[in-house]
Amino acid sequence: MRGRLHLVFAIVFLFSASLFAQTETTTGSIGGFVTDNSGGALPGVTVTARNANTGMTRMSVTELDGKYQLPLLSPGTYTVTAELAGLGNAQRDKATVLLGTATKVDLVLRPQVAETITVTAESPVVDVTETASSEAVTQNEISNLPILGRDFKDLVLLTPGVSTAFGGRVSLVGARGTAVDYNIDGANANSDFFAEERGGTAAPYVFSQAAIREFRVIRNTYSAEYSRGGGGTMNAITKSGTNDLQGELFYYHRDEEWADERDVANIDEFFSPRNADQYGFAVGGPIMRDKL
Repeated sequence: MRGRLHLVFAIVFLFSASLFAQTETTTGSIGGFVTDNSGGALPGVTVTARNANTGMTRMSVTELDGKYQLPLLSPGTYTVTAELAGLGNAQRDKATVLLGTATKVDLVLRPQVAETITVTAESPVVDVTETASSEAVTQNEISNLPILGRDFKDLVLLTPGVSTAFGGRVSLVGARGTAVDYNIDGANANSDFFAEERGGTAAPYVFSQAAIREFRVIRNTYSAEYSRGGGGTMNAITKSGTNDLQGELFYYHRDEEWADERDVANIDEFFSPRNADQYGFAVGGPIMRDKL
């Protein structure tokens, strides 16, 4: 009996730990206030967020001040609905959740029975609840920008305060390249020996840009869960399937004759222009619609 209790406690602890880690590094959230047409707070309103791509739903009930919070949401596009008997419902379409970002969605219920109010939401430009200096690189940039080597981390140079350090490492706001902390899907991706991303730029350790959904570059004033990196954090998540079968087939070619001519007499042959061919495919889809 005691052994069974220990097993149960261990499972509960591991499950709780995984949820805690997920809230910090691999998801986003939606929150806001629900009011009536006079601006008064509405407690007891049921608020539901549904992921437009996977069908996943999460529900909450507003507090006395009309506030609600929907944490642990996978990045994506959501439809947010507020409903209260006698007041109908209000709906917000295309609410975008980004990695590590709180998306604010305020809803207004008007005293007319069975009326639906639909508003189209825009992606949040600035998360006013977050103190960290950070920048998101989304699926749009990752999918459409060709990268030699297809290493998504090269796209970090698109964000402010970032430069290339010695050995091809990334430097955030002037810090040493070895001081950057790397996370993939909430797990540590650092090399214990070289103090850089695991594997460096070696091909077997590089996550292809086809596998990455989005990542966030956190430069400074980050919260406690990102405190392992003295020079900032690169936090990435990989793709997950949706209700639709989706994929890509890619082929990139670089010809050495397209590169600028330069004197390579004093440069190692490894760094001279050369032909490069990169090709492959990626595919994802549902195993069970709206569930897996």
